Amino acid sequence: MAGALAALVVGEFASMMVYIANILHADFFTVLAAKYTVRVGAIMAISNVMTDTSLAITLVVLLRRRRKDSDFTTTSSVLKRLIQYVVGTSLVTVFVASLALACNTRWPNSFSYVALDFLAPKCK
Repeated sequence: MAGALAALVVGEFASMMVYIANILHADFFTVLAAKYTVRVGAIMAISNVMTDTSLAITLVVLLRRRRKDSDFTTTSSVLKRLIQYVVGTSLVTVFVASLALACNTRWPNSFSYVALDFLAPKCK
């Protein structure tokens, strides 16, 4: 499980680095019209959704296991709050990432989805 999560995180990082390299090595208006940049943006959004979803599911599963093993009510209630926090923040980040993917698909020659990528850290 850890290997799959690590692969997703590394994949997301790699797609982001390719995207940034494409922007830095090309003229700004050429990047707007280039199809390969749009594809990299879509790959970046898809990997973001997959990574956030898999990390949230893994955290919830691990926290629920520990909650069942706990004999203390205080520990159990803290773990319950952590699970609620993970689910709440994960829903928001996955929603914003899905919205960025939809914007990238609908308006492929604009950078409207980049604004949502800047918004995502503020949602956490």
